[in-house]
Amino acid sequence: LRLIQEAKHYIYIESQFFISSTATSEVSASQVNNEIAVYLIERITKAIINNEKFRVIIIIPLHPEGNCLDSTTQAVLYWQQRTIVGNGDRSFFGILRNRHPNIDLSQYVCFYSLYQHGRLGNMWVSDQVYVHTKLIIIDDKEMIIGSQNINDRSMRGTRDSE
Repeated sequence: LRLIQEAKHYIYIESQFFISSTATSEVSASQVNNEIAVYLIERITKAIINNEKFRVIIIIPLHPEGNCLDSTTQAVLYWQQRTIVGNGDRSFFGILRNRHPNIDLSQYVCFYSLYQHGRLGNMWVSDQVYVHTKLIIIDDKEMIIGSQNINDRSMRGTRDSE
């Protein structure tokens, strides 16, 4: 979290998941406790207020590995969507839009998923490039490569054994 706060020019993140505290509301039965999204929001807000050239790039899979109709996959998609945009004013982009209604947020933060295509015999095929990396790079000066996803299962430190 300190690295996010101290970033000067950019933050590059690759993660299998992006589920953070902006997914939950005060009345939710389930709470997501890690505050990575909040720290990113605060750093982006600082850049906007100070008119800094600053960028956050987040690479996540288009969807979790496995059957998209599976309940576990659907749960991940649900919480990830709520974190980023689907929790109204409390979501990652909801908070940023409320704080900075006249700012083009794409100048500060973008989410990407990777996709590939090619020929298999006579047929064109395509699929996502499944991001399984857990990586953060700050200003080409600091890097963390680890086994923790951006979700509470990993961030609590007692459950994820990757």
